[in-house]
Amino acid sequence: MSSTTEIENRPIASQTENNLSIEAATLRAMELETVAQVSAAVSTILNLDQLLQEVVDLVKDRFGLYHVHIYLLDSSKEQLTLAAGAGEPGRLMLAQGHRIALNRKQSLVASAARLREGVVVNDVTLEPNFLPNVYLPNTRSEMAIPLILADEVIGVLDVQSESVGRFSADDVRVKTILGQQI
Repeated sequence: MSSTTEIENRPIASQTENNLSIEAATLRAMELETVAQVSAAVSTILNLDQLLQEVVDLVKDRFGLYHVHIYLLDSSKEQLTLAAGAGEPGRLMLAQGHRIALNRKQSLVASAARLREGVVVNDVTLEPNFLPNVYLPNTRSEMAIPLILADEVIGVLDVQSESVGRFSADDVRVKTILGQQI
């Protein structure tokens, strides 16, 4: 009886694996389409502020994220200044001239810029270097990707999720490619 049950369950397990593979492929296709849309926006929008706002809104919506920011490194190379932020929290922070010192230890954004590589924290409640934001109280996972042009860090793409464990190595790769388009 046990072997009959195993045989009967094999097609179900196989179908489940196929469904997961199709879901993963669909997700990757959507991510690549988003990268292409960002690339198209970069080539058609000439106003930098408008371009960066379009990018954060597009990334937030297409990837189903809680929040997205883009910070740019100032000319002194000491401060990361918020250049675009999605939704009402982004507008409020922009209006306040939100900045993060590059040397600030308690900041994933500053860490990504200093390290010149993506930083992922999948549970911010366990991360001492997480810098909480009063406008984004539901952040549970965060990923910060440096924006590099001609081997120089020019800013950081910061994405946040309301879910613990939201970001994977694939997310870092896709967002890094996306960051290279900005």
